[in-house]
Amino acid sequence: MKYKVVYYLGSGTEYDDGEWIIKKTPKRITAEKVNEYMSGVYSMHEVGEKIRIGQNTGNPIKDENEDGSFTVYFGQGGTPYVFNPII
Repeated sequence: MKYKVVYYLGSGTEYDDGEWIIKKTPKRITAEKVNEYMSGVYSMHEVGEKIRIGQNTGNPIKDENEDGSFTVYFGQGGTPYVFNPII
């Protein structure tokens, strides 16, 4: 499934981080960045990069919502990335 992703820095400002595809298997969830929009700020993820997300990966999923959106806190810094499904 394809998602539009935004993230928030310490100031609370929202930044666009492009489109990602989520692939789920019984043992793993993988997020792959497939498109990037020029937001003028640094993104810690490159197009084509694949990242394991979920429990026991260091990139936990939090705040799963009824509309299919969810939040992932990447890495030690805990920057919140909100994944919103593209319908």
